[in-house]
Amino acid sequence: SAWNSGIRRNTLKMIAPVIDRTFDLPMMTRLSVGPKWSEISEKDRDGLVTAFRAMTTGRPGLRRWCAAGGPAADQRMRRAST
Repeated sequence: SAWNSGIRRNTLKMIAPVIDRTFDLPMMTRLSVGPKWSEISEKDRDGLVTAFRAMTTGRPGLRRWCAAGGPAADQRMRRAST
């Protein structure tokens, strides 16, 4: 529903900064590209990092995690496993 998609969109917006703080996405992008990174223009590097960030925050697993309740779902899973 539209309401659920709005919640998911807002949750992804909240999670994106956490991902940025937790993971060094520019470094991960550079390592993913490999040795050719040094041959790419700064503008294209920025574009690759932006695309990598979008791919990371938009992946289906993250969307499922958000739809399941995000951190609350993690807490429920931890309680269930103890």
